[in-house]
Amino acid sequence: MLRFLSIPFALLLFAAVLAGCDSNSGIPSDVGDDSTIAFAKESDTAPEDTSTYSVDVVVNDPGYKELTVDVVLSQASTIDPSEIELPENTTLSFPKSTTGGESKTFTFEVVDDDTFLEGDETIILELQNATGASTDEVLSTFTLTVTEDDVTLTTMEAKALPEGERAIVDGIVTRVESDGFYLQDDTGALFVFDSSISSEVTQGDEVRVDGSTTYFSGLFQIESVGTDGLTALSSGNSLPDVQVVTLGELESNGEEYESELIRVEGFDIDDGGDATFAGGSNYPVSNTSGSLTLRIPGGSELEGDPIPATANFQGVLGQFNNFGEPDDNTGYQLLGLLDSDVQDASAPAITIAEARAASDGTNVIVEGIITRYDGENVFFQDDTAGIVAFEFDGNIASGTAIGDELRVEGEVGEFNGLRQVGPTITSFEVLSSNNTLPTPVDATINEITSDGEAYEGELVRVTGLSVDATGTFSGGTTYTATDASGSMAFRIQGDSFYAGESVPGQPFTFQGVVGEYQGAYQLLPLRDGDLQ
Repeated sequence: MLRFLSIPFALLLFAAVLAGCDSNSGIPSDVGDDSTIAFAKESDTAPEDTSTYSVDVVVNDPGYKELTVDVVLSQASTIDPSEIELPENTTLSFPKSTTGGESKTFTFEVVDDDTFLEGDETIILELQNATGASTDEVLSTFTLTVTEDDVTLTTMEAKALPEGERAIVDGIVTRVESDGFYLQDDTGALFVFDSSISSEVTQGDEVRVDGSTTYFSGLFQIESVGTDGLTALSSGNSLPDVQVVTLGELESNGEEYESELIRVEGFDIDDGGDATFAGGSNYPVSNTSGSLTLRIPGGSELEGDPIPATANFQGVLGQFNNFGEPDDNTGYQLLGLLDSDVQDASAPAITIAEARAASDGTNVIVEGIITRYDGENVFFQDDTAGIVAFEFDGNIASGTAIGDELRVEGEVGEFNGLRQVGPTITSFEVLSSNNTLPTPVDATINEITSDGEAYEGELVRVTGLSVDATGTFSGGTTYTATDASGSMAFRIQGDSFYAGESVPGQPFTFQGVVGEYQGAYQLLPLRDGDLQ
């Protein structure tokens, strides 16, 4: 009898449990109090060619209730909105049955446009308008960085393309003429043919060009660049190293050097009866190694210059094969564009000490190693003395580097007491590069101020110095330096490395060049390492 009565009791108990479930009374009261919605991760990266990307949105402590959230593209995104396609429905819904840790996947499209080298871009998504839950403070935004995967071509890669192909190339401008300019990188060089942009660049500029490949009389070119296809990257760069070659090498293998900076020494020029160079003219040149053509284009700086009997050339190699096919490797030309491209090889150089002693206005040819730059002032010295080469247009400063062996022809003179070759410069050339700098001369302040002309323009080393400055140096300011022997001017130029740098602990050592301004000799710290 007792066993029979237990059945109704069990049924009654089961009904009570079901009733409790229907009224939600079986769920703890605190479930769902801390409902949050969050991205599964804070950030990620994807290559530029990604077409579809997905990110999960996670729910925590859902609490047996419906939850929704909108996924919105943030205005802080750097990507162009046209390059991302969100789904039509950007609202994610989570039903009551969702358990903690469950996620929904949000998928969107990334459109790769034709813009080249636009850099890394970000897509920032935000969780907004959440219902039934709050958004996580940290993971309410998700950042996808779309990484740039475009690369420019080298000049050699561009030259390997068929005609009519798009080519985007970076390089250093080495020479400019009216129809375009020559561009060189570590692999080779090419000519950019576009007269509309030749005035936009200068020697030493690093630029990017975007145009089409073509040939003109054997010379490879990139054309149709225009202002939209020209990007300035930097300026004032040193030119690529000059390759020393013979006329014979250019005759037999000119394609190897086409459009590149080269140097050819010791050749005779057939002037054809001309006393001076004429624009738009060709002059046969030859020596024991071979023969070639020297081309003086119209507008060249060499127009009207005397034609030397024996010359050196330092410039770019052009080509004109009389409208032949691209693979007709003939017609290479030495292109004389700058005054300094053709130098009289028969004129002897004198020592810098002799040049310093010459009367103002005397034309001199001097050679020495470049030690420092002060704006357009180029300090160089030989075994006898130091001097400055100065040219208003800055070609010497922009076309050379510290350690270059420089040969300059020009008029000697002074500027505010500083001895210089210039500003009238007939020509200059780099004879060699990466030379060891001369050893600084040990001197005291008293020795320099007592016989300043003997030290001016040269590297000196002065120890045990103090200076009347504290904190940081100000550019364009003259201080007073003192050692045990005396005091003298200590000049921080506006473009000196030390402008804005901390004054060194004292005493310190100066190792740099000596300048002069209106009769006062100056220690000129110009580059890093001049103060130790």
